[in-house]
Amino acid sequence: MPKKKSKRRTPPPAPPTPQSLSGPNGKLLLAAALAICALPILLGLRLWSSLPEQIPSGFTGPSGIEDTISRWVVVFGFPVLMCVMDLVAYWELSVANRRKGPPAIPMRLLGRWGFPAMSAVFCAGMILEGAGKGLTPPYLLPAVSGLLLLVLASYILDTPASDAPIASQAATGKLSLAAGLLAIIAAIFFA
Repeated sequence: MPKKKSKRRTPPPAPPTPQSLSGPNGKLLLAAALAICALPILLGLRLWSSLPEQIPSGFTGPSGIEDTISRWVVVFGFPVLMCVMDLVAYWELSVANRRKGPPAIPMRLLGRWGFPAMSAVFCAGMILEGAGKGLTPPYLLPAVSGLLLLVLASYILDTPASDAPIASQAATGKLSLAAGLLAIIAAIFFA
C-alpha cells in the first residue's frame, strides 16, 4: 500500500504589525501642531489690554444685534479647543493607521495641519480684530508662509518608520519645520 502524503497546512500570514503614524518624527510633528494651535494665546496675552471685555463675533443674531464673545473665551477657549480637536484628529489618524495602514498623504496633511491652520488664522484673527488691528498682510503673509513650510516639513517627515527619510531629507524637513514655527511666532509677536 502506498503511503499517503500528508497535507501540511501552512499557517496564515501574520497581520502586519502596526507602525507609528509618522515613524520617528510623529511626536515632533504633533508637538509642532499643538504649539501652533496654542500660539494665539500668546497673541491674546500680548494684546490683552486693548481687547474689549466682549469681542464681536461677526455673526448677527435673530434680533439683528451682533453677537459677542467673552475675551476669555476668544483668548483661551478657542485655542485650547483647537488643541483638543487636533489631538482628536491625530488619534483618528492613528486609529485609521492601525486598521487600514497609513492614510493617504492628503488626509494625513489635512488631519495634522487643519486645526493648527484654523487656530493660526481664525483664532488669531478674532484676537486681532477685537484689538482693532484687523487681519492685515503683515500678519497673514508670515503666518500663511509658516503654515506652508510646516506642511512641506510634514510631507518630508511624515513617513512610516519603514520608509524613514534619509539623513539629508530629515534635516531638510526639520529645518522647514523650524522655519515655519519661527515665521508664525514672528507673525504673532510683530503683528
